Amino acid sequence: MPKSTPARRDIQIESEHVEISALTACYNRRVLDAFGFGQAFWVVSDDTVAHRSVALLGRQTRDHKDAGTDSPDAWSIVRLKTRLSKHSTDKETDDPECVARVGGWIYVFGSHFGSKSGPLEPERHFVARFNESLVRIKGNKLKTEMDVCRVPFALHRAINDAIAQRDIELIPEGRQVLANYIRATIAAYEDEKPKWRRRLHHSDRPINIEGTAFLPNGRLLVGLRYPVTSEGNPILVEIDGIDRLFEKRGVKRFGRLKATRVFVLENVGNPDQPAGIRAMIQRGHTVYAVSGDLDSAPDESQVLADHPAGFEAPNRYHVFEIPEGPDYGVAHIKVDTKLTFEDQDNIEGIAVTDDGLVWLAHDRDETIHLTVLER
Repeated sequence: MPKSTPARRDIQIESEHVEISALTACYNRRVLDAFGFGQAFWVVSDDTVAHRSVALLGRQTRDHKDAGTDSPDAWSIVRLKTRLSKHSTDKETDDPECVARVGGWIYVFGSHFGSKSGPLEPERHFVARFNESLVRIKGNKLKTEMDVCRVPFALHRAINDAIAQRDIELIPEGRQVLANYIRATIAAYEDEKPKWRRRLHHSDRPINIEGTAFLPNGRLLVGLRYPVTSEGNPILVEIDGIDRLFEKRGVKRFGRLKATRVFVLENVGNPDQPAGIRAMIQRGHTVYAVSGDLDSAPDESQVLADHPAGFEAPNRYHVFEIPEGPDYGVAHIKVDTKLTFEDQDNIEGIAVTDDGLVWLAHDRDETIHLTVLER
């Protein structure tokens, strides 16, 4: 029998906060009730620093009891005003791309990449978090503290080592990417010699993180938009110890970040349409993910200069299970592809709610565009 396509609804919401790079459901009933929200999401924008990137997007039920989920008038944005905590190491951050929940903690991750022309940017190598239960309500405003930790190239090093140790055959290393990301970054900081410089090697690949999720074992699952395998399939890396970044001398006391398992999604891309991860979330051992092209803006992208086919893959929505297994080798996972989107769709965020709905956020310039699917 042919697979059925999930029922789809689209919502267009006019708002000043129009760029959403990631979202996750809000479960703080105190916050929801204060604004009359029956449903709400913490949303992250990638066009500002981490501690100013979060807002709450909610659907009001108090004044819109007869308005369905699809009514744009029922939705509104409340910005989250954050103050850097005493545990924060840096406020100079850029390109918040991913969000992930573990318990009451909401984590925000930088892309760990660079601009489309390079080089790699240490400001994008950050992890931030705030505790949903500690968000304060002040009139019509939300306030909280945020921990921001910037340890440049810590995740980069762990992921590059894991891929190299497992002999994963990657998409061919291109001259433009090598010159404008790895070599250019090394050259730019040759005189300064910052502490992180030892974590960046000439043989490395730049990584672009666009999906994160915490697994039931407490480890972080990282989905890469780039690089992908030589067959054009996405790579996922499981990371242990991400919370150490927020402990005082945590890395020195407990050891550096460690990549424990690596997964390859087998039936997602191909050499003619290589596809990376664009968004990701999990419920238990089940992962809901969106795949898509390796980069945007072909006229500027160094990745696409080396791999023009990297612009061809459409967004696809997949579901798959993370298997149990040892902390070595590579696990190959076959995904269940639920939906292929049209060319004009550009999905950047995914959330799953308790009512069985999957929420997808599009990258749009003038509106917040949400797509709602049944699981």
